Amino acid sequence: MLLPGCGLIPATMSSPAAKCFVRTDVAEGTRLAEDGFVLPSLQAAIEELGHRFSRATETLVARPPTLYEADLLEVPGEWVVQILRVSVSTDDVPIHALETVCAASRHVFTIGQVAGSDQF
Repeated sequence: MLLPGCGLIPATMSSPAAKCFVRTDVAEGTRLAEDGFVLPSLQAAIEELGHRFSRATETLVARPPTLYEADLLEVPGEWVVQILRVSVSTDDVPIHALETVCAASRHVFTIGQVAGSDQF
């Protein structure tokens, strides 16, 4: 389970190479649990329910694809990048998780840093 201690339901923006999850206690019984894209954005819809985001953490892992991923993404013999983004509320509670898998050879990942954050 991606977020220990909380139930997760697939959210509206799932695709074969991206899976989106929202806490059950946030999404159950709302339009977040219905099929189709949430407009104007998933974050706006979650915030309309009274939740506020404070930060997100993204983890990128380069790895060989599973057989399913290699077939789906048409990347036989290539590597993929798996990205896991976990968004946390101002109450320090994980609210949303997004897992994306993409062909490593076809994507550029630009990483930025918010001014005044981590030092390097």
